[in-house]
Amino acid sequence: MRGRTSRVTKGLSGFRTFSAALLQGVLCGIAVGWLTGFLEVVVFLPNPTGTAHHFLLPAMLFYSVVWSVVALAFGVTLWLACRLFNRPLRPGEPLTRWYLAVLIPLGLFVIAGGHINMRYLPSFTDGRSLLFDAVFLAANVLLGLWLYRHGVGWGWRFIRRPSRRLWWALSAGGVAIGLVAGSVLLWGRPHVAPTVRPARADAVPNVLLIAIDALRPDHVSAYGYERRTTPSLDQLAREGARFTEAYANSSWTKTSVPTMLASIYPSAHNVHHMASGVPESLLLLPEVLQLHGYATGIFSANSFVSPLFGFDQGVEEFYHEDVSFFKNLMLGHILASLRQYSPAITWVYRGLINLDLPAPFGNRRNIAAPGLNKALLDWVRTLEGRPFFAYMHYMEPHTPYAPPAPFDTLFDPAYRRPYETDGPISEGFEPFERSDALTPQRRQNLIAQYDGEIAYVDQMIGELFRRLKELGLYERTVVIITADHAETFYEHGGWGHGKSLFNEVLRVPLLIRYPTVFPAGTVVEAVARHVDLMPTILELCSIAPAGFMEGTGLVSLVQDPEAAGDARPVYSELLRPARGSYGRAVQDGDFKLIEVHTHDEERWLLFDLAQDPGEQHPLDVEAHPMGPPLKELLASFQERAARMAVAPKTVKIDRETRDRLRAVGYLH
Repeated sequence: MRGRTSRVTKGLSGFRTFSAALLQGVLCGIAVGWLTGFLEVVVFLPNPTGTAHHFLLPAMLFYSVVWSVVALAFGVTLWLACRLFNRPLRPGEPLTRWYLAVLIPLGLFVIAGGHINMRYLPSFTDGRSLLFDAVFLAANVLLGLWLYRHGVGWGWRFIRRPSRRLWWALSAGGVAIGLVAGSVLLWGRPHVAPTVRPARADAVPNVLLIAIDALRPDHVSAYGYERRTTPSLDQLAREGARFTEAYANSSWTKTSVPTMLASIYPSAHNVHHMASGVPESLLLLPEVLQLHGYATGIFSANSFVSPLFGFDQGVEEFYHEDVSFFKNLMLGHILASLRQYSPAITWVYRGLINLDLPAPFGNRRNIAAPGLNKALLDWVRTLEGRPFFAYMHYMEPHTPYAPPAPFDTLFDPAYRRPYETDGPISEGFEPFERSDALTPQRRQNLIAQYDGEIAYVDQMIGELFRRLKELGLYERTVVIITADHAETFYEHGGWGHGKSLFNEVLRVPLLIRYPTVFPAGTVVEAVARHVDLMPTILELCSIAPAGFMEGTGLVSLVQDPEAAGDARPVYSELLRPARGSYGRAVQDGDFKLIEVHTHDEERWLLFDLAQDPGEQHPLDVEAHPMGPPLKELLASFQERAARMAVAPKTVKIDRETRDRLRAVGYLH
């Protein structure tokens, strides 16, 4: 009996000791987490746009949880090791030394080392980065040994015998942290919309303009794709008009979106390099609609389409990634790099980036399709019947392709992880340079991931339409769906977009639903262009044209059969002055002419699209009868765009935005 009581007492004593050890670990994790979060936000995340202050308290709380979990895991491991070697933990064991000697160097290695790698060194697998990591890891191991042997004990003795200087230092530090954390609550004021004449919602339609980044029409079921990728878009096409020959006027986002929203060509609006901003002198569609009583909003997952680059002209509500929380932290970058290797990591990462924190800590984080949908629906509920214009820019089909389950295996279930997320990186300009090829199996999976992203965003768009119907807004809304550009899968030796003016990157889907103007099931085979979108929307809203516009409305193509036969040449530009290359193209009827320059080399490519729709067999420009007139037409477009050009605007891109652009392949 006495032996049993002794064992029970010994067991309870061991449990108390173990519980106390874990509690010490949690407290150490909280302390190190607060310090780690403060260090990362204050030292590594400040930026000119003034958004890092929103991350301070969430980052400190987040890292407190992370390091507490790490401390618990370390405590359990230490306890198991003691049991294994028959060396039980004793009351009064200096476990705080162990915890802090592990957590502090680990936090420095992950946070400081990660940011130094990302900002000042090549890729993580580069030799210089690996050498730095090895040296920095060794330094942190030495720091941990010192903390265990001397540092923690010295600090504890210093705290036990506090001097006046220590109390002053602690007080000053506490006040400083409190002031910085308090700035989260006080920094920034809400945007106040200018006073406008309110319009009657029953007199004019709402307008919802949706751009799905990098969407090819030949990957949309309604355009004949063999895979059922887009049931929601297919339904929209059945209810409205489908344009079979719609084209972008450039092949990348930064240039295409101003063309859509201002109806002028790229060399006229001068938004054609990484640091270009939309000039204030440019009259954008939201400005015009706002002056006529519309509430205006942009909901963008693309970092280029943001207030930093001037897209907020005339916009009352701008939902974008500017105050993203988790993606900006180093652990967010690490999980983003690892998610392709494990569905569990992908699940954790998506859950964290979609975390919706309450204001004022920045509730605009989720820029995936569900987040954009929620932001739009929350906004329209506040309008009290006022007509609205909303531009939505979904990013899902853009690289890196990482559709959530089950869309990641929907079209290539036999392929084993890691899945293909992007083609080989190349800065070349087609047709002068070619990227590396992929094996047929890898290319097939890359396209399957792309199609999975399309299927996912299509489902989200269908959900958005369902909610708009519940709110009674769908039938009173002009819905337009297009893409800012399309995507190439090595048709001409390249991947992605923004490197050529071939039609695989210029031809885009265009669907318009507005039953009072576009009869259900209408198929329009006449040419439509991005520059035609603004005049079309103004016409549907019964607003007279504002200023100069290159495009013409598309309503006449449906209502006047003779107008469908009018010539609408497609003029496209791709200007890359920083890399010494540019391209211009004009398509008139069945013939297309491309002029491309890189450094001191130039080429002219002429194609008969009726015989060669894939643009694989260029004709002799000088010998063919269509060569000279197309050259003249190209020159006339170029001269007209130059006459209408506005002064360019350059903005300073902060580190946070650079990181986001790098994550989607715009910077390397």
